Amino acid sequence: MRNLLGIRRGEWLSAALYLMIILFFQYLIISKFWCLFADFTETSFPRFMRNFHMSGFDPITYDVVTHWHQGYDILRHPLLALAMYPLYWLNQALWALTGCNCVQLIIGALLSFCAFYSSLFVHRTMTDVMGLRSSQATLLTLLFLSFGFVIVSMIVPDHFCLSLFCLTLIVYKAGEKLRKGDVFSMKSAFFAYLITSGITLSNGAVVLFIILVVNGRRFFERRFLFGAVVLPTLFLLAMVGVQRSFSSELQEKGDSLVEQQMHWTRDDVDRWQVLQENFFGESLQMHRKHILGDVLRDRPVIVEYSWKVQDYVVVLLELLIVLGLFAGYRRRFTLILVGVLAFNIVLHIIMAFAIDEVYIMAAHWAFIVPLAMANLFLLPRKSLKIAHFIVVFALAAYLFAYHGYLLHRYLTWPLVK
Repeated sequence: MRNLLGIRRGEWLSAALYLMIILFFQYLIISKFWCLFADFTETSFPRFMRNFHMSGFDPITYDVVTHWHQGYDILRHPLLALAMYPLYWLNQALWALTGCNCVQLIIGALLSFCAFYSSLFVHRTMTDVMGLRSSQATLLTLLFLSFGFVIVSMIVPDHFCLSLFCLTLIVYKAGEKLRKGDVFSMKSAFFAYLITSGITLSNGAVVLFIILVVNGRRFFERRFLFGAVVLPTLFLLAMVGVQRSFSSELQEKGDSLVEQQMHWTRDDVDRWQVLQENFFGESLQMHRKHILGDVLRDRPVIVEYSWKVQDYVVVLLELLIVLGLFAGYRRRFTLILVGVLAFNIVLHIIMAFAIDEVYIMAAHWAFIVPLAMANLFLLPRKSLKIAHFIVVFALAAYLFAYHGYLLHRYLTWPLVK
């Protein structure tokens, strides 16, 4: 853990930059709602909900840590409420000591920790696994942090930043094992699958694919399959059943667990438009119109950019992703990146799960963008490396300025009563 979480001598400057960016945006969202939580009353949360408009993100975690209950979709997040239980008691202790509901500070610290190390794992994947220089890795990681729904995922009190932390860690460790010719042990695979699935079930499928790429045929050995796949799956199912039997709010819901998930799909939208404007578009470069609007309230599913040049920015990002993946096609690690991206496209575009707000899922796949682009820094021609550096620098500078302005203006807007 010391090697994993410790900051190396050559990482201090890069780590400081990542932390400053994360804390700045975390400060904006905490300060916006601090007056409602610090002096918490019965009217505080209803007023908070009237003012919390962050696309399709839900502030369930604030509610769970303030008044612990099974607030999450238990099938998609089977262990998440249990993971919040210690934080609930920490908040209760601080509340008793200070007379202040410290839920925002507790969740803010958790999200900042996960966001910071997610950024560091992306950085280390490029330096330790792919062999990039620190300056190149820093630039690409800053580009990652400049993506609109990456930074939003890092500050909203939802589960996405926790998923980002787990996925970037698994990808980093997978890359290290491929580089060393090592494999995942049954124990490490068991916990990787259990924890990531416990946070968000779809993460489990991604993690199993990553383990399959690293372990190869050994993945299908009976002992490994039972210990790393079957056993944690049975445990998750048992926990779902136990929590459902003890939770009155879940028992009151008439639909079955599977039927509840079908409410998140729809077939009345143009998949190509969603892929272009929302999956790659809004996820990486937010639209000015209907900024952080919710499709359940007033945002159309498809929103076009205000300036034509912004469409070209999305096309440029897509082109760099494709070129980066093609440049690294001989490396086994690239198969992991392709698999993560393909899984999310199949799940959200083809199968249409959460297709109307697909951009809030950016934390589950956007980290592959800088990792794919990193392959272009490994090309032999120096002129191509210089051109790539300039393009990435320009993109990062533009996206930081654009999203920084939009989010600062949005998060400092006065609260309504």
